[in-house]
Amino acid sequence: MTKKCDLKEFDEVCSLLTNAEVDADRHKEKIYNRARLGIETGINEDYNKRKDDSYMRKNYRKAAAAVIASVCLIGGLSTTAYAQEIFQSVLARCQVGGIEIVQRDKELPEVSPNTDNTRTPRENTQKSATPEEAREAMKVDFKLPVWLPEGFAYANSVIHTDKAVEIQYAKDSELISLLISKGENGISTTGEVKKETLAGKTVYFVNDIILWEQDGLNYELYYLGQQDLDNTTLEKLLNTMVSGQSYNEAKAFYLQNGVPENELDKAISISVETDNMYRQQLGEYYDQLKSGTITREEAAKILEAQGK
Repeated sequence: MTKKCDLKEFDEVCSLLTNAEVDADRHKEKIYNRARLGIETGINEDYNKRKDDSYMRKNYRKAAAAVIASVCLIGGLSTTAYAQEIFQSVLARCQVGGIEIVQRDKELPEVSPNTDNTRTPRENTQKSATPEEAREAMKVDFKLPVWLPEGFAYANSVIHTDKAVEIQYAKDSELISLLISKGENGISTTGEVKKETLAGKTVYFVNDIILWEQDGLNYELYYLGQQDLDNTTLEKLLNTMVSGQSYNEAKAFYLQNGVPENELDKAISISVETDNMYRQQLGEYYDQLKSGTITREEAAKILEAQGK
């Protein structure tokens, strides 16, 4: 508790703070808010050094040290009770697409709403739409699942912004909501962060949200129902993801070949799932299969030889 702060690394910051007139309570909250924002958004980190796996709290020492230096000058607040709380609360962080997951060992204390950094509510600009309109709003032909768990059907699309849309599927009182976004975002949790590989993709489970990256976009799946979706169901969903253009092309093909309207999604789902299976298991041979250099029978023999 009596250990002194080493301020040599922060001479310039110390000089500015020493000559500044500060209101202790107000500025302590400002420092806390800025440090918290830096940790949660990652602005204190070099993004080029990030990897998919978690890396531990040692990466936060510079940010925490800057907070400690500021607190020592302002006074009236214990370094160990304040700066170390920020430093020690972060256990790990990991990246999935543009979403950063920050895992803490405890929640940070609530910040008074009467600070300069308080966020003001934004006007609700959500708008109901179709999947086609949602794709147009984002200017991306993002993929959606063709297969759905038994009883589920498409219900609605919501355009949040030109960078985030939501596709909803419902079954009675149950709901599967798929939030698709581009750009950077973040999630903070004190709970477990679980990582698995499903359908060839790295999938994270955080705060009852299922997250993965696909084609440069962030996918977040929310489920409201009696029991959680199991991995078999999730893998089936991920294995039948298809773009709007590919879906329409497949639909036209199967209609021309006499597939009934009510059987279209099933036929497309089987086709997409089979194609994704070949993509995951064939590796370099997949492009040869798609170009016609090898047939499906030959591809099956390659997989058999590999024991797949």
